[in-house]
Amino acid sequence: MMFMTGEWLQQRLAALNKRVLEATNGSVHLEEHIALPAYGQIIARFQTDSVSSITEVDELERQIQGLAGEEFLVDFMGSVYRQLGVEYSRLDEINERLGQRFKEEPIQQGPYAEQIEKDAQTLLLQCGFSDTVPVWEIQWENDEYYLLLLGEKSRAIRSIACQPPIHVSEVNKARCDGLMRAAFAAKRMGVSLGRLMLEAMES
Repeated sequence: MMFMTGEWLQQRLAALNKRVLEATNGSVHLEEHIALPAYGQIIARFQTDSVSSITEVDELERQIQGLAGEEFLVDFMGSVYRQLGVEYSRLDEINERLGQRFKEEPIQQGPYAEQIEKDAQTLLLQCGFSDTVPVWEIQWENDEYYLLLLGEKSRAIRSIACQPPIHVSEVNKARCDGLMRAAFAAKRMGVSLGRLMLEAMES
């Protein structure tokens, strides 16, 4: 059983979601979680339809991160940031600018780093890769795994017709580093990742 889809982690995420629902009177809920093995973190990603400003998102993200503690990194779904002006067609540019701005920001591993690294190794071997290939993201969606490897460029690599299916892609490592460092900077500064993305667009 994979850790990121296993019952124990699902219970921990459900407990966090319950705390968030109670703290926000049901206006914010957990939408998905992803594992970032190369960085040792699990991201808990939230959704809401009740915000109208980046300041509100800042406050909510800070509140939710406080409820999550060091167990998870948190942010909002891209649709929330998009509603407030983040242009995802410029994501590569945004991530490059974030990387330049926060190049000294340390990346810290979370409490489940070892478990999600084992998940990555299992999936890599199933796909015929060395288990030392760095994995940016493991996503579980519609009963399928999506495995994103750190490399030079964004491209689809292969799909493995096993059960469950695994879809493998490559993404640019420098841009991923930039986004990850920005996530830690947002946590340290008590603002949302969306705010830093908006600032990167304007810089």
